Amino acid sequence: MVFMIKFTKENRETIICAVIILLFVIKLFSLPADVERIREDGHESDLSHYLKISKWFTGSPPDESARTYQYPPFYPILLIPASFMDTVTFVLVLNIILGVLTFFPLYLISRRYTGFLQSVLISGLVITLNMLFSIKSYGYPMILTGFLFAWFIYFLPASLKERRSFYLASLSFALLLATKYVFFYLLPVIFIWFLYHKRHNLRSGLKNILQFGILPAVFFLGWSLRNILIHGLSMRGAIGGYDTLADNSAFLAIHVETIPSKLMSIFTCLEPNAVMIYFLLFFFSLIIMKMKKESISIEKWFLVLIFVIFFCFPAMTYDRFYLNWRYLIPLTPVYLVIAISAFFRSLFRGIQQPSPMAKSTST
Repeated sequence: MVFMIKFTKENRETIICAVIILLFVIKLFSLPADVERIREDGHESDLSHYLKISKWFTGSPPDESARTYQYPPFYPILLIPASFMDTVTFVLVLNIILGVLTFFPLYLISRRYTGFLQSVLISGLVITLNMLFSIKSYGYPMILTGFLFAWFIYFLPASLKERRSFYLASLSFALLLATKYVFFYLLPVIFIWFLYHKRHNLRSGLKNILQFGILPAVFFLGWSLRNILIHGLSMRGAIGGYDTLADNSAFLAIHVETIPSKLMSIFTCLEPNAVMIYFLLFFFSLIIMKMKKESISIEKWFLVLIFVIFFCFPAMTYDRFYLNWRYLIPLTPVYLVIAISAFFRSLFRGIQQPSPMAKSTST
């Protein structure tokens, strides 16, 4: 009967605030042990490169190898305070804040498919249990990209009807590129998205694509110009170590001989296995919908396309024996929320429906 309760706006806000506080408490509980373990391991990973860029923003002379300035600037900007305080603690607290804030776009996505209480529960569970939000390899901005990708997926469907959502989707994509260049792989999906929905007016579709690309182009070209002014006019001067992707004899740095071991790592290595289970839950939810003869929204088919692109390209890059799960895991909170929302909707069909406002934002 709990799902039949009618909530006022004040009730909803109170419940959401309580869940946010609870998530913060859960995440902060493990902070001291995480800080101590990282200090004992002495493992900084890519953090030193990000911090060098952060110091440039505070006025320090550039001290950058091609490996350093291959990274875009958004994450280093967020790390600027780490130059003036305990770095390990700041980065882990930043991860906690970004992880908890990811609750909001996940909740809004879930509200398109199910009711209020279910959406709160589902989003809270994903933040608590998804491996992304427990990663202590803190030099990577994976949680930040998970946060931005969730907003991108939330705003994109509404971008066809609302100019505000259109520009927020563009901003989300621009910030994704300003965090990790791997999100250039979203470009084909964005092109197909607008051309498909404007297939009866291709001129309008192309216009939308050009307008959508203004902010991402400004972010990317602005940082590339900065790099060229410091490091010289060349491909390497513009994008640093990523120029090896163009020079590599393997197509997009995909080493075909490593593909069998990458696929095998899905079954033999913990991280690739966990990440693929998240995606399998999403595909299992689509199968259930098909079995129940429910229609699958176009947004979900585009998520299938995004998975295929990221699995076939960035996840298969570099001469490594294991699947590059780090390029896949920022996507998983969105896929998990949609999958679990589908399961909840099947279990509680007819008890509580998505809000009219949530429905109006979907295509």
